[in-house]
Amino acid sequence: MSLCRANYYPYLSFPEYETRNIRYVDGYYVYPSEIGSEGPTATHVRSLDLTSWEEVSGFQELVEEPWASIGDIGLGYFDPVFDDISGEYDPYITFDGGETYTVIPSNFLVQDIIATEDAFYLCQSYKITELSLIDLSVQNVAIRYDETPGPDVPITVEFDVSNLGLVDYLRTGELKVSVVLTQSEFLDAGANYTLFESTLEPPLAVGESLHFSQEVYLPRELSAGDFHIGVFADSADRLSELNESNNIYFSPTSLINIPHVTLTVNSADGGSVLAGSSLPNGLALSDGSSGLSVLSGALELPFNLQLNLLAQPAKNYVFAGWEEYPNQGEDPLNLNLTTDITLTPVFRSLISVSTSVQGSGTVQTTPTDTSDLASGQVVSLLAVPDEGWTFLEWEGDLNSTSSSASITATTSKQVRAVFYRNVLRFEDWKTDQFTIYERPNTSVSDRTVDADGDGYSNLFEYLFRTDPKSSEDRPDIDILFEDDLVSFEFETDPRISDYEAVIFSSPDLNMWDSETHLEDQTTHHSFERADRRVSAPIDTENQRTYFCRLQIVPKE
Repeated sequence: MSLCRANYYPYLSFPEYETRNIRYVDGYYVYPSEIGSEGPTATHVRSLDLTSWEEVSGFQELVEEPWASIGDIGLGYFDPVFDDISGEYDPYITFDGGETYTVIPSNFLVQDIIATEDAFYLCQSYKITELSLIDLSVQNVAIRYDETPGPDVPITVEFDVSNLGLVDYLRTGELKVSVVLTQSEFLDAGANYTLFESTLEPPLAVGESLHFSQEVYLPRELSAGDFHIGVFADSADRLSELNESNNIYFSPTSLINIPHVTLTVNSADGGSVLAGSSLPNGLALSDGSSGLSVLSGALELPFNLQLNLLAQPAKNYVFAGWEEYPNQGEDPLNLNLTTDITLTPVFRSLISVSTSVQGSGTVQTTPTDTSDLASGQVVSLLAVPDEGWTFLEWEGDLNSTSSSASITATTSKQVRAVFYRNVLRFEDWKTDQFTIYERPNTSVSDRTVDADGDGYSNLFEYLFRTDPKSSEDRPDIDILFEDDLVSFEFETDPRISDYEAVIFSSPDLNMWDSETHLEDQTTHHSFERADRRVSAPIDTENQRTYFCRLQIVPKE
């Protein structure tokens, strides 16, 4: 009989308590206050678990009898006489009622022996070793399955848990029974998977058994390979037994063989294939942009693995289906891997016509949805300006000045409808030239302010079509004197409706009068650009000196 043990370390703060004086009385482990102390006034410490202790008084009188017994089965004797020759005390234990005795090995250095309902306790210097007469054993294990093992395939495990010990299992606590799957015949080697776990409250009498029949399933994340089924039984509390080697059973050979199934994912232009469900441990895959696993090439996966596959198109592509599953459509593909499978995703180029506007207006298309078009499909376009605006032209992949046009979608196209204001005012110009942060700041955007420090106010920059925030872009004005006329030539925006340039004259630079323009010529180059020439007469007969200037004034 193999005797197993569990060790306890009752570290006490009272140096006068010695392990050779311990007793087991009424469910408590008790130390007297000093050697030979007894009677109702004696002070003791006691414990229920040999770990936490409390001080008590008035405990019953302790017995100095060196015999400790467990019913009629186990009997322990401790000779309190120290042997000077051997340098130790002589402790003995019997499990057959006294027919044979076991002498405790000398390396235990036992000082005392006590007995509880199901175990002996060898007391050493501040250490107690438990020797239990309980023996739980896993027996009659049978494992059955009808299909090739793999994830989601049921396996039936039957077994008995028996008490082969010398005493009934009555301890307070829970009996834990587990069915495990391992890649070796050891619980602590490699990956372990708990397939079933149950707890049963005591008692379990000597010679009695509990029968279990449980259907278990292999985990989905299991890789292909060879596995053992194990059954393990033990109590949830701290417990030593006569023989703990029979508490666990492992199938002697690799009972569960999960074969490989090859999934081949062919690459395709325009996208990739993602696994939408869990994959076996150890399968090295790259991470997809969505956090899923990208599948490609030949993959060895466990038999009966269920996979949820998603096709992820690249930019400007759409998923068109699976070559091997033409009726699947665009839905995710659910596979149950019971045979080798080849998959080929099909992606096609996404052809679209996208539209945008510059200015204020809308673009109407036929068909209305142009995000996914057939190759060669014709899309009709109509530019509709808002009130006060005019359509100018199409830009991008369409060059036309007609508001009604069409484009053939052989590849994805981008077109823009350009609209312009029919009438331009200073406030409109200011909105186009200054940011939303600059416009409220009058020291930057006001009419009279020279924002870029080039000598011209914003009003001049507005009338002469120059950049108000660039000192390099200055108004270009030509002054001509010919045939008793003074002429100013400059570039302007013909849409301006709130200001105009007027010639003023003065004989002395103090008194200025506006002149009636004899000529006002405007040459249009575009909707927003024109060359203008304004002329006024010069009175050279009555005045020797004549001054003139171009001044911007509000239009009447």
